Formats: sequence, structure tokens, C-alpha cells
Amino acid sequence: MDSVKIPLLDAINSGKEHKYLDTKVAACIGMFSIVFFSVCWILGIVLDGDWVWNEDVICRLGISEVEFVANMYLVSCLVTGIGLITCGFGIMRESTRTLEMFAFMCCMIFGVAMIGLGLIDMNDKDHHRIFSTAIMLFGIVTMAAYTLDDVIQHRYP
Repeated sequence: MDSVKIPLLDAINSGKEHKYLDTKVAACIGMFSIVFFSVCWILGIVLDGDWVWNEDVICRLGISEVEFVANMYLVSCLVTGIGLITCGFGIMRESTRTLEMFAFMCCMIFGVAMIGLGLIDMNDKDHHRIFSTAIMLFGIVTMAAYTLDDVIQHRYP
């Protein structure tokens, strides 16, 4: 009987470097997930009919009376969360700079919080608030750490 070969294990056993996820692909997945969420948000506002700009929060779409909108909100949070976790892992795995790795670890936590925000709707206010706060906090920390890393690396004029 022939043995089954697993490429990842072969790379580890042979001492060859195995690239898990190309950083450009990881970045594209992260960008796509944010665009996907934005499109779902706009579509949800249009289809909901009751959502009011500058009055309602995005999370209200998760408890919309229109079932399609509520389901679309859940799916958009899940897709975005998975996309941000993938993006964070893919870029962090290939990074050699500590601050950049920290930024993308925070990006992965942001993704986990995004998934939690989709799964726990506004009816469970205490838990929902925890995930909302985590998204805000880790979003800010991710952007600040990555920007600081860029400044340190002289990527800005």
C-alpha cells in the first residue's frame, strides 16, 4: 500500500521552508472582507427600510425585522472575521518585525471579535457590548501599531 504524502509535513521533514499563505494574498483577503462587509451594510440599509443614518448603529441590522437583512448581517460579520483572521495570520507569519507582528495579532483578535459581534446580537446587550468594545479597541491598536511600524521603517516621507 502506498503511503499518503502530506506536503506540509514533507516540507517540515526535509528542512525546506514552507510558505503558509502569501502576504499579498493575505492582504487581498483582508481587503475583500472589509469591502464585502461594507457592501452588505449598504445593501442592508436599503433593504431594511427602517434603518436611519446618524441615528441607528450598524449592529441594529442584526436584529432587523427583515429576516434576509439580519441573516446578511450575520454572514457579513462571519466572512469579515474569517477574512481578517486569515489576513492577520498570513502577514504576521511572514513578518520579521515585532511591531508589525503585534499589529496583525491584533488584527486577528479584531476578526474574532467581529465573528462574536455577528453571533451575539443586540438583544444580549452585555455580551454584545464586550465584542463592540473589542472591535473598537483592537481596530485602533492595529492601525496605530502598523502606522508606527511604517514610521519607524521610514515608509512615510
